[in-house]
Amino acid sequence: MPKCTDAIFCVSTKNPPRADKRLPKVMTAEQVKSIITHSGSIKRRAMIELLYSTGARLAEAASIRIKDIDSKHGCIRLLTGKGNKGRVLLLSNQCLETLREYYKKYRPQEWLFEGQKKGEPLSHRSIQTMVSIAFKRAGLGTMGFSVHTLRHSFATHLLDNGADLHTIKELLGHSQLSTTMVYLHLMDKKRQGIQSPLDALYTSEKKAEA
Repeated sequence: MPKCTDAIFCVSTKNPPRADKRLPKVMTAEQVKSIITHSGSIKRRAMIELLYSTGARLAEAASIRIKDIDSKHGCIRLLTGKGNKGRVLLLSNQCLETLREYYKKYRPQEWLFEGQKKGEPLSHRSIQTMVSIAFKRAGLGTMGFSVHTLRHSFATHLLDNGADLHTIKELLGHSQLSTTMVYLHLMDKKRQGIQSPLDALYTSEKKAEA
């Protein structure tokens, strides 16, 4: 193989680039809308909208009580979170309307999502099953998505829509900003498909000439 003499185009083989760490799976906005549409019941719809609109962890979603919902200020005030630290979850108006519809039908007493046993919250496995059913009904059952995918999608879509990392860090309840920065890598992957404005300029000129 001939030696490369132009430093601009040469690629060093001494220290090849390290492979990216495995990035979390993220759904598109259309896929999220699809599983909500195909949820099949108001309870599943309420759970999915809650997980996606708040970015809550599975354990946090299971531990929400009726009294934690602050509809006046559009948030959910968790008494306990990861590491027994209280935090505030974002609550969308759309999700609030769905939760009101769900409440009228199921009339939960203490826990927002009650389990089969009176006075106990819905189990983690039951929540996973509810979300899994929605994935299958939407034709996304083989995509490897999970409950946590909704949390990753919440964060990534916030970043796509212009939210800053520090805000996302607080909304996710991360203790370190470095944990939140994984979503920047997802943005990098997205940028790979973006065309440079210079290339777009010449592409449009070529089309005009043709």
